[in-house]
Amino acid sequence: MTIRAIQVAGRGLELTSLEQMQQYADVLRKSGVVRDCKNAEELIVRIQYGYELGLTPMQSIQNISNVNGRLTLWGDLMLAIVQASPKCEYIKEWGEGEGEDYVRHIECKRTDREAPTQQSWGVDDDKRAGLWGKGTHKSYPKRMLQMRARSFGLRDAFPDVLRGAIATEEAQDYREGVDSPKHVEAEVVDETPPAPQREPGDEPPEEQPAAETTRDRIRARWVIVRTEYNLDDAVLVGELNERTGRTPTDATDGELTTAIDTIEKRAIAALEDF
Repeated sequence: MTIRAIQVAGRGLELTSLEQMQQYADVLRKSGVVRDCKNAEELIVRIQYGYELGLTPMQSIQNISNVNGRLTLWGDLMLAIVQASPKCEYIKEWGEGEGEDYVRHIECKRTDREAPTQQSWGVDDDKRAGLWGKGTHKSYPKRMLQMRARSFGLRDAFPDVLRGAIATEEAQDYREGVDSPKHVEAEVVDETPPAPQREPGDEPPEEQPAAETTRDRIRARWVIVRTEYNLDDAVLVGELNERTGRTPTDATDGELTTAIDTIEKRAIAALEDF
């Protein structure tokens, strides 16, 4: 079967068939910029989901993620989709307080409603959710509080625009199958035999860290840096290639960390010069 040539229009490539999506997905996989996708089929699903939200294929693969089997949108993309909708009158975000009293707020106003929608998420909320001081909530606390407040506010005010989408930053905080709002904990009878008693002076065995924990933290940090400075994954790919000749998939954790540090310093310097 002959595949019709992919057309290029004002917003980039126009994919008009499943075959063209498959062809495009194969190109993306070979490029090395979508290493978080397991296969071409997942890329096609992301692109289709993006079409339903009015996104271009490239916007979809850069800003839609698969978290525990659910497609999610990065917080900045959620904001952009809503702001582009004619149903959005305004969106205001702000923070108040200091230290452990810090709270992020969002107010959203639809053109077809009289009253605005307000949501907040603060340090106390983060603590109740078991997130405070962990992972990206420790490295970038104010940013993560902002993303939680934004996700709840936008979803409450514009469910029709977002079509039920959830923020990636929020979804990453849920443990698979446990913290999902629809999950019901079943009673489990533990038939595991009791552990043998340790003799006085015996040291308990050290817990082994979960696989890919370090890589997950590095990936989360890159997403925050990329979003904060409006960068593209190609920037990281180019930096690694210049330094090591490796792709993000092949690079070591140390090489990735060094590359991200360099990119962040360069972005900060550019903003200061500007």
